[in-house]
Amino acid sequence: MSASNHLLKHHHTASRRFVSVKKCAGLFFGNPQMVVRSGNLHGNDTCWRMGLDLNKCFFFFDGGGDPRKQPMRYLTVVDGIIAGEGNGPMSPDPKACGVIIAGTHPVAVDCVAATLMGFDWQKLRLLKNSFQIRELNFVPFRPEEIEVISNKPAWTGKIHQIEETFDFRPHFGWVGAIENNRRALTA
Repeated sequence: MSASNHLLKHHHTASRRFVSVKKCAGLFFGNPQMVVRSGNLHGNDTCWRMGLDLNKCFFFFDGGGDPRKQPMRYLTVVDGIIAGEGNGPMSPDPKACGVIIAGTHPVAVDCVAATLMGFDWQKLRLLKNSFQIRELNFVPFRPEEIEVISNKPAWTGKIHQIEETFDFRPHFGWVGAIENNRRALTA
């Protein structure tokens, strides 16, 4: 599909005709919003590795590929005011949470976000394996050291102490694989 989209980019007539071909392919292979394919399942063993490799590059190398003298530091921000659940990231259902998460390390922020969503971050390979990297380790802390500071007292403290979470619905290819059994927020 990617190659077809690239070829048809500037050919509007052919592009319109291709829509019917794409619809037929969807009937044969299944709608990706209803059928697990294209790597959208929890058992995909490549996406998390790519994410870690990209972070290693970002932390340890500059734009020219030369090693940085010191690892990159930056601020990570997650806008969860209106979050998305279900079939994300392409067609999520909106979920009003009123949350903004920020921190100085992407792994810590993602662990907190996953926890607040009601997911067990340790079941997400990208996050779990971030703490097990041997070469070019860009995570200079242990999970137990992740500290959350919040205006909501139930969320202040160590990440493993958070009990009140949102009850996010995962993508259908991940149902039963990442949920946490903590108490969900009712309001």
